[in-house]
Amino acid sequence: MLLLTLGIALTMLISTRGTFWSILLPSLLVGIGLSLAFPPMTSAAVTGVQATDQGLAAGLITTGQQLGGALGLALVTVVNAAWTPGIAGAHPQAQAIHQALVSGFRAALLLAAAFALLGTLIALVGIKGHTPRQAEQNISTGAYIENELPL
Repeated sequence: MLLLTLGIALTMLISTRGTFWSILLPSLLVGIGLSLAFPPMTSAAVTGVQATDQGLAAGLITTGQQLGGALGLALVTVVNAAWTPGIAGAHPQAQAIHQALVSGFRAALLLAAAFALLGTLIALVGIKGHTPRQAEQNISTGAYIENELPL
């Protein structure tokens, strides 16, 4: 999650003269950060859940991720759309309009970085002191036995 936050924060450094290479590193950090965050989130969501309910728990976490992504994108788009016209209206020149668009992106990315950092803090606080449970199946009876696992 810290890589995700860092990638979004670095993306805020974009400019009107930016190149592909100036956005590549932040984009890679965002992609790697998401790739490293999603599997542990899914694992944490199904830990301690009965074997019969693990599919439901995994489905709920995936639905939450999709819903959060959609709402997050909508919120970032609203911030960008609200920020850009105010700056563009003050400067009618073409360069000023481009700068206003970049400024709108920066405001929206600041919000996204804040949410990513909040998610990081929630994960750190939520995991601290948590002992996941692992269900073991008793071979003779077919029943599941839960065991404490140290982190």
